[in-house]
Amino acid sequence: MEGARRARLLTVLATNQTNWRERNTQLTTPERLDALLHMFNKVAPIARTYGMTLSFTADRRAVVDLPYNPGLDHAQGGVHGGVYATLLDTSGWFTAAAAHET
Repeated sequence: MEGARRARLLTVLATNQTNWRERNTQLTTPERLDALLHMFNKVAPIARTYGMTLSFTADRRAVVDLPYNPGLDHAQGGVHGGVYATLLDTSGWFTAAAAHET
């Protein structure tokens, strides 16, 4: 990617991140975050199956922790790409859910 185009993309990403923070400063309540944490950490079967846990940063971004589990490796010994996709999907969904009351 040429330098100017790459710099523009990085500027757009940084601007979007700043705008996200400004729009989502006071949209959720602690009760909403507690409900989302309970939903994932106590109810969701996939969380138990994979051994994942959900938490939120101070600015309500979802963090999904997954201890290494060799049962989630592919045949060549590395973590299967589907596991990474699941982590991305889960953290993205819960970050979006934390920004809305319903």
